[in-house]
Amino acid sequence: MSILIQSSEDTVTFQLPTTFNCNCQAEFRQAYEKFAHQNLKSMVLSFRHTEYIDSASIGMILVLREFIRDKLNIKENIIEIEGGSDYIQQIFKMVKFEDLFYVRS
Repeated sequence: MSILIQSSEDTVTFQLPTTFNCNCQAEFRQAYEKFAHQNLKSMVLSFRHTEYIDSASIGMILVLREFIRDKLNIKENIIEIEGGSDYIQQIFKMVKFEDLFYVRS
């Protein structure tokens, strides 16, 4: 499954695949870079259908955060993480993503 994208004027949602790992890196980067010139207020990463993530996934999300801060010059958090199995939610808690992003189950 590929990354599915839904966008409106100021929000873009990325529906992430069942397995979100290092094999998704190029597609993920290309997906968010498409919106670099859009005036975004919210970027949603939906893990509703995702069953597996690895450390590369965590890194990709952190690189996205840097991209937003450094390349788009948006200093406030606009990234929302939603959904995900108990397994994925546990990983987000272990890496303290709630301190960096809006995390909703």
